[in-house]
Amino acid sequence: MNLRTQLLSETSKQWFRLLHAKVIVSKSVDPYFNLALEDFLYSNSKSPRSLIIYTNTPSVIIGRNQNPWVESNVRKCRSNLINIIRRKSGGGTVFHDLGNVNYSLLTDRNEFSHTKGAELIIKALQELNVGAELNQRHDIVLKETKQKISGSAYKISKGKAYHHGTMLLKSDLGEISKYLKSSTNGIISKGVSSTRSQVGNVELARIDFMMEAILSFLRYDFARHSPKNNSSISRFNDLKSIDSIPEDSIMFVNSDDLTGVPHILRTMQELKSWDWTFGQTPFFQQFLTTKDLPIGDHMVALNISVRHGIIENFSFSSSNDHLQQEIMNYPWKGMAYELGFVNSFTINNTPSSEALVVLDWVSKNI
Repeated sequence: MNLRTQLLSETSKQWFRLLHAKVIVSKSVDPYFNLALEDFLYSNSKSPRSLIIYTNTPSVIIGRNQNPWVESNVRKCRSNLINIIRRKSGGGTVFHDLGNVNYSLLTDRNEFSHTKGAELIIKALQELNVGAELNQRHDIVLKETKQKISGSAYKISKGKAYHHGTMLLKSDLGEISKYLKSSTNGIISKGVSSTRSQVGNVELARIDFMMEAILSFLRYDFARHSPKNNSSISRFNDLKSIDSIPEDSIMFVNSDDLTGVPHILRTMQELKSWDWTFGQTPFFQQFLTTKDLPIGDHMVALNISVRHGIIENFSFSSSNDHLQQEIMNYPWKGMAYELGFVNSFTINNTPSSEALVVLDWVSKNI
């Protein structure tokens, strides 16, 4: 066998392993890669069910139909280089960091259950002496305190489904509160709003949780996949520790090996784009009023309508007719609803001192 043939053969084997793997563990902590890998396997995996496990660097992950300005502190995320990423699935906003582990259960559509993935994780926690249960929202909570330790989101299409969630092991809970508390006021949105819950950590080592989650999944997979005979039952019962797992059941992947895959590359680029993260925001309006600006005893009010992240309509009223006319003359329509977009008005015009105060107020409320 020549070198070219050997390389092709080895590559084919790797692809076959990836697409048929029961458990895929990502060594990358790049949230864009891990979410793209999940989407790639969702579309291409040949396994009837598989488990993906990964950890991300600090990131705010919003649901497919959510408003990032409502769900997060966009300004603080930007200033501290925290990723804001709109995922492909629905559900609410979560905060990822190196103190939690993310899991994703991929199955055929006819096997999908809103509770199965969480139940497998609860079994893993029980093996680690953590009392946990499922609440009515399909979140995993600690039995004693009812603190949420794992939320869930789902995607179902084209005969396939997945349930993914986070597990708070040793996350910085203060960071979660800081980045998930919006600083934008007056928004009325058609987007899906997150349900705020008290959260807690389970204080487990990452490797311990991962091993038990993998074992819990493989026991479930083996019970469904294998013929019911004595030898298969014996093999199933032997899955008592990580050392008993067949070596070919788990595949570890690196981002360096897969980021050139067209599907993964396209998805990463999409997830990083403004058009996806902010431009996919459902229609919303923002109403703001105040009479506390240092421009005299004037009440001012504005109404901004935003569609696909772009200002569709704008109105401004003030008891100061001159100020009202000046503000309304600026080209609000067609501007991207973004932090500091009003700076373009001050660059291209010479605003009055009163208008500068109003524009600064608007900028601080986005």
